[in-house]
Parts: sequence; C-alpha cells; structure tokens
Amino acid sequence: MSILYLPILLLILALILGSVVVVLYAIGCDLCGKKFSLRLKIMTWLASALLGTVILLLLLAVISDGTGGIDVNPSISSRAELIGTYSDDDYHHTLTLNGDGTYTAQGLPYLTSGTWSQGNFVVALRNSGSINPTETFRLIRRNQDLCIAPDYYDQSDRSDIGILLPKRSPEPGPPVEATIEPPWFINANGVQGADGRIDLNLKGDEKLMVRYGHYSDSGVELELVRGATILWRKHVQRLGVPHSAYQHNVTATLDPQDSSIVRIQSVGFRTIEESRSLKDGRLISRVVRDNQ
Repeated sequence: MSILYLPILLLILALILGSVVVVLYAIGCDLCGKKFSLRLKIMTWLASALLGTVILLLLLAVISDGTGGIDVNPSISSRAELIGTYSDDDYHHTLTLNGDGTYTAQGLPYLTSGTWSQGNFVVALRNSGSINPTETFRLIRRNQDLCIAPDYYDQSDRSDIGILLPKRSPEPGPPVEATIEPPWFINANGVQGADGRIDLNLKGDEKLMVRYGHYSDSGVELELVRGATILWRKHVQRLGVPHSAYQHNVTATLDPQDSSIVRIQSVGFRTIEESRSLKDGRLISRVVRDNQ
C-alpha cells in the first residue's frame, strides 16, 4: 500500500474507534439510567478519535522496524560521501568504494573488482571480467543512513527494495603515500600539446605534466605538481620498438565520468592504454595491443 493512503486509513480507523467508544458509553449510560446529552456524545466521540489516532501512530512506529524511514531518492552532498564499505552481515555481501575510483566486492554476482562512478541515485560498477560489464546499484537512505540496494526493482506495477547494504563506519588505516619515481626526462623533450599539462584548478597551481618523445620509444612520464612541489611521478612503459615505428602519439585526459581517474593512451607500433588514480598515480588498469 502506498504511503500516501496512510493518513486517510488512520483517520478512518480513528473515527471507527471513536464511534465504537461512543456507542459503548451510551449503552453504559442507559444501563445506569444516566442521561447522555448530544454535547457529551460529541465530546466523547472527538476524544476517542484523538486517542485512537495517537494509539495507532504509536503502534505503527513500533511495528514498522525502521522501514518507514526509506528514501529511494536521497540527496548526496558529494562523491566523497559514497566512499567506504557497505555490507550486510546476514547475507555476507560486501562492497567497498575506494576514493581512487576503484571498488572490490564479495558475495555479489558477477562482481569482484573494477571501477565505479556516481549517477543519479545510483552507483555504476564497471568490471571487465563480468558477464554484464556494468552493474547499476541503487542508493537509498534508511533512517538517514546511506545504503546500497543491489537488487532494487522499480516498475509502474510494483517496486521492491530487496536487501540493503548499509555503509559501515570507516576503519582507520595507514595513509597512502604517493611514489616519486626517478625522472626520465632531464628536459621536457617532447610534450603533449603546447605546454604538456592538464590544469586541475582555476589558479593553475596544480597541474599534471605529461612528457614523452614524439619520434622515440621514450615511454610517458606523468608528474603531478602543486606549486613547486612534486606530489607524485609515474611512468607508462615503453612500447618496445625503435622510434615507435616511427611516430609516438600520446593523449592524457581525465575520465569524463570520474575526474579522479586519468586515462593515458600511448600509440605507436603498439598501443598502451592505462587508467591511473589522480590522487597518487596508482595503476588501475592497463591494456597493451599491437597495431600491425
């Protein structure tokens, strides 16, 4: 039954309860020989209806077991609010959304690990090893607690929330330290575009530098800097052929669905495609294929 009909149902039940009390009171007055005036009837009826409404609301609050606090269209303040571990001990299902855009899962069909992104009231999970490459899970709030519903179903004829995986309190762990690898380029010998960088804020003091040789098997150097400080430096491996036979083109862009991931494509005799965490340069995925 839709929650929209609940107030009407409560009013009807309260009126019925009030009428029953008035009838019983009237019968009692007749048996005792007392006069039961119209004014007394109205006051008794209203008082009974009010008391009945309060009693019914209390009963509903007791037996609802928290299901009355379900919000299937929750507001999410930021992507950071979603980061954490979701699990239901009864079903042994666990899903962890990491800050670098990756996830791990246990007990969920077809899902083990991959990348995730946020949509409208949903989390999209991408797993290259899955029968269904992308799974979409509904975001729900239960009594203000953020949950994920893997089996959420919503159609015009019926809807079903299914199991809920509430977000667990994060457990403190050691901080992730970014690695600054030795530089491959003493001078920026060949850079992407005019300045070889991706500006990450309006001030221009945080940028991702991209360095490579246009006509050499140089590999690709990625360096995230903030002002004069190097936050991390990582490298995409070389293609493995002289002069990249004979041209080397590189593109580096932020993932349009998840700006915390940078995607790099190094193209020559071979193609190397990598996804890396913008936070610390950690490798998320790599694909290597020959172009000949």
